[in-house]
Amino acid sequence: MTCRDCGIGPYGAQPSGLFLCDQCGHLLDLDTAYFDPAEVVVVDTDGNLLHFLSPYACLKWMDDISDLPTGDWALAMQALAQFKRAAKELEAALRAGLPYSTPA
Repeated sequence: MTCRDCGIGPYGAQPSGLFLCDQCGHLLDLDTAYFDPAEVVVVDTDGNLLHFLSPYACLKWMDDISDLPTGDWALAMQALAQFKRAAKELEAALRAGLPYSTPA
């Protein structure tokens, strides 16, 4: 997860329970930080803070994209870019071991 202040460094776990940006020194407290409800926040074995869009949210996003109107080249290219991004997010979540779940 990239630092919310400098946009460069990753956050690493600290003994205090906070997460420190390796680049600028910003401290992040998960108790006061906002994450999208569709995101899953984890700490890897190296102590780095990671976040993923849940597989369910990725698949829902893909379904929503399929409802975009057709016939407009610009909208079609935008939809394709969004679909590719959703697919990459889904792949990252599954590689991280998040359970696969489909929208109802």
